[in-house]
Amino acid sequence: MAVIGRIRKHSGWLVGLIGLSIAGFILQDAFSGGGPGGRIPKFAVIDGDEIKIQQFEERVEQIAEQFRRQQDGIPLSAEDMHEVRERVWMTMVGDILMNRAGNKLGITVTTKEMNDMFYGQFIHNHVYTSFADPTTGAFNRQQVMMFINNFSQYPIETQQQFHDLEIVIKEDRLKNKYYTVIANAHYVPEFYLNHLYEHANANASATVATLSYADIPDSDITLTDADFKTYLNNNKPLFVRTQASRAVDFVVFDVFPTDEDLVDLNKHAHDLFEEFKVETDLPNFINSVSTERFDSVFVKRSELFYPWDSLLFRAPRGTFFAPEIRRGRYEMAKLIDIAARPDSLRASHILITFRGSAANQGQNRTKEQAQDIADSLRREILRDRSQFAAIAQANSEDGSRDAGGDLGWFLDGQMVKPFNESVVRGNVGDIVVVETVFGFHVIQITGKTAPVQKVMVAFVYVPIEPSANTNKAVYTEVNQFFAKCTDLTSMQEIAREQGLPVRQAEYLTEMDVMLPGLPNARGIVRWAYDKKTKVGSVSPEIYEFENRYVVVGLRQIREKGLPTLAEIKDIAEVQHAVRNEKKAEILLAKMNGALQNNRSMSALESIDAEIETIEMISLGGFSVGTKGYEPELIGTIFGMPQNRLSNPVKGRSGVFAAEPLLFAPIEPLETPDFMRQQLHGMFQRNMVESLRSAKENNAKIVDNRAFFF
Repeated sequence: MAVIGRIRKHSGWLVGLIGLSIAGFILQDAFSGGGPGGRIPKFAVIDGDEIKIQQFEERVEQIAEQFRRQQDGIPLSAEDMHEVRERVWMTMVGDILMNRAGNKLGITVTTKEMNDMFYGQFIHNHVYTSFADPTTGAFNRQQVMMFINNFSQYPIETQQQFHDLEIVIKEDRLKNKYYTVIANAHYVPEFYLNHLYEHANANASATVATLSYADIPDSDITLTDADFKTYLNNNKPLFVRTQASRAVDFVVFDVFPTDEDLVDLNKHAHDLFEEFKVETDLPNFINSVSTERFDSVFVKRSELFYPWDSLLFRAPRGTFFAPEIRRGRYEMAKLIDIAARPDSLRASHILITFRGSAANQGQNRTKEQAQDIADSLRREILRDRSQFAAIAQANSEDGSRDAGGDLGWFLDGQMVKPFNESVVRGNVGDIVVVETVFGFHVIQITGKTAPVQKVMVAFVYVPIEPSANTNKAVYTEVNQFFAKCTDLTSMQEIAREQGLPVRQAEYLTEMDVMLPGLPNARGIVRWAYDKKTKVGSVSPEIYEFENRYVVVGLRQIREKGLPTLAEIKDIAEVQHAVRNEKKAEILLAKMNGALQNNRSMSALESIDAEIETIEMISLGGFSVGTKGYEPELIGTIFGMPQNRLSNPVKGRSGVFAAEPLLFAPIEPLETPDFMRQQLHGMFQRNMVESLRSAKENNAKIVDNRAFFF
């Protein structure tokens, strides 16, 4: 476990040489022993294979740690964590189902393949990112081999992390081999190629007679439950729900600063500025009054927001900048220092710990003894600088010893300050001894980039937010509103009386974490899915968010499967479709009656049908002239002989009869191989998701994530 990982100031704690982070928050203790009657469910079961909460959270934390590194250690929001959990869930389910399918085909991963993915010719992406230099991105193959050769010497936690990495890589390889087998099994025969080609290139002209649904007033049509039931039964695929959802109505009470608050805030900011100008202990002052802690690093112009990126680089050292409102807060600053400094640095080090140092792992030597050892090693290195790596491997008490103490490139300010400043001040080739909270470091400065202008700034940020009195007044208003809300109907009526908008969230799934305009609303979703929550009820609590309060009621419960008649009857689109079904019955009867004794366009013209000749109709298209999307009509035209009038057909916008006039000749397919390659590529692009969906639909999945999160 590399100690140097813990002194990289802006990366937080980096767990393990391979860069995997195991979650500290595990629910095992909370749920150990289950409870009476086994009320604590299993986290998930996929076709008999159990996914434990610990496994899931470990994967989640690994992905979350990768995101945090990409964002320079910025914590993930609740919404970000939700996305990570969803990604991990889909990956774990897919891995189980796909690997099982691969095992049935006898697909395996050999030891030789695993070695090749760790340090051979085809390095797996997970290995590359785990063993790459965090600054340069260069992959260190020797470091991987050294780690594997000395595997038994690492802590049990690190060994387990590496085993986890092996499992992930093996599963990924099995899955990819399975996909390759399926992809290579795909073949398009010649007759099917010709069929698709003809379908895409068939064109015709036709005369079309139309009786439009719009000709019958909606008021002439009466809809019954039987009509809706028939439509539902005939169109089940359109209505079947693959997952449950909830609909809620909610009223939001925002807490905004009053005019009085703004006056007080302005005075407070300027009072702080006067203290700021005379304060001698800036770090403690800033840490006690600002929303962001003092940071003593030097920063480049590109790392600052406007207008600081220009103001600070035009001012002399020691300049104070008075409070101004920017980005929803008061911002003030003092330019502490300005200097030309390298942006990136490189060094190697040897760490000697002592009793009480942060990196000490049972070492009992005194601080003085540690310094003597460090000074002695420095003198030894100065006699023969080429021996630095060997001396580091033999003496350093940091994981970087395996790389001869080489830390690679790191950003200015990334290391703990005494370490960082000694490298900045020194020259390339210098050998220095520096004390930090982790011990004594014998440092060899091995590289620097050209210096650039940087500044050290003390910022004070004062948020513009409502006062406690304002918050209390709004909360009193919310409580008075809430006390009158006995159910959803009363909540809606009272909101209407008070001129408060009632917002809606229509299709909340069980694992959702937000409502429109309400991030991190997991509590509301959990309440909506509680078995005790009934339609029409109002939540027994007021939900509090940042500067807002929310009262919420449950409007609708939608379970998996087919909806009830009551659920679909009030949907405008369904009413329109059912009404058109009734109109179609009337118009079909009218058209069939006209054609009974005279099958001709003139007979249809006699019942006021619109007659239109359409010159260009494509079998592979979707539209018919001005009729719009009418696939039933297209199928009818290309299913009829030339100059033969079809039977009436029900369409999207009316009832039609068609008489094909001419079918254009189709040139023979000249490049079947090219078309076959296109189809094969299309199959490969859609294969992974299609396979995954098909296997999920046929698998027995027990998903209890909502119980745990």
